Amino acid sequence: MTNNIKDKNSQESIRLEISEFNSDGSCNSELEGKKFKVFGAIPGEIVLVNIVKEFSDFTVVNVSKVLKSSPNRIEPPCEFYLLCSGCQFQHLDYEFQLKLKTKIVTEEILKNENFKHVEILNTIRSDKLYHYRNHARFTISKKPPLRGNLGFVNKFSRKIFKINKCLLMDHKINYLIKLIQGKLIGMSQLSIRVGANSGFALIQPDFQDIFSEIKSGQKKITEYFLGNPFRIGSPSFFQVNTKQAEKLSELLVEHLSLDGSEMVLDTYCGVGVFSVLLAPFVKNVVGIEISDSAIEDAIFNSRHLDNVEFIKDSTEEALKKLDFHPDIVILDPPRSGCKKNVLDSLKLIKPKKILMISCDLESFMRDTEILCMNDYQLKLVQPVDMFPNTKHIEIFGVLEKLN
Repeated sequence: MTNNIKDKNSQESIRLEISEFNSDGSCNSELEGKKFKVFGAIPGEIVLVNIVKEFSDFTVVNVSKVLKSSPNRIEPPCEFYLLCSGCQFQHLDYEFQLKLKTKIVTEEILKNENFKHVEILNTIRSDKLYHYRNHARFTISKKPPLRGNLGFVNKFSRKIFKINKCLLMDHKINYLIKLIQGKLIGMSQLSIRVGANSGFALIQPDFQDIFSEIKSGQKKITEYFLGNPFRIGSPSFFQVNTKQAEKLSELLVEHLSLDGSEMVLDTYCGVGVFSVLLAPFVKNVVGIEISDSAIEDAIFNSRHLDNVEFIKDSTEEALKKLDFHPDIVILDPPRSGCKKNVLDSLKLIKPKKILMISCDLESFMRDTEILCMNDYQLKLVQPVDMFPNTKHIEIFGVLEKLN
């Protein structure tokens, strides 16, 4: 059979044979010298695809029909799958998703010859495959025919797709979507955060003058995390999967092997979750946070503890002025990872143990490789499935100071 590449304006699909996965959740394929990134496919499959967007060196396509199916394929339950581009793995059996994420992390780590000794554990599964997200940001269309409707923007086509629900979102968020859909004319963005354990909701911005049937404009929310109440301000960061974040926190305490004498430095500490949870088991905890909102929340959340304090500053600046030597440092940086001067400062501070938490494998590898240049050894890596049905992987790493 001759395979022909159809014009992108044609209604006919392209037939492709699928090879390996990419880090963005797509699979590779080639045809007549052209490279394709195929979303919704599995290696070994033969599929028909439709063009989403053409770039100079590759073309992004979505699967429209499966001609030869992988045994790991399941039917995606979401009617908007691949259209909104938020999920990449809904078509994968969950056991296969977990194995794939473990494989991705393992292969990346073992590329470094110095990491051949690292213990890499299997990805920790999520109890919930759907309805786990406690926070969502929606785009609201200002143009007919979708004016006033909220949805998601496809990252390739940049089109807004109106939704009536998102299967990743907490049920309370989907309930609110149904009530306000089509009513927020004149707005462009909407943020909804709910407490998975508390049931409270925080909706921003305030739209009472447009639609008053739902209370909006709340400044903060209370959420219970491993039984502890935490205040979370509207701009403050908080993990989107509460249950998996609780597992991650328990993992952190487990791998510290605390005896009560430790001085802990909690960098990029947000609303102080790790600081508050560790306080009963250590001598002192100092948290560092640059966000005004988050540092206020952290101080409030730790008000009952006398061995916790916080520094309002960037991590890179705070480390330069640190007046004590922590035994343990927790690094939980943004997706972009740590700035180099943070890593340089840590080499001077010389904590006995560093616990690295990252939602980006590339920045995790870059930062750990720098720390492990003659100073630290990466001992253990634990992937955590914080984001089921997506490409994203949370990574937990333990580094120990070399003698």
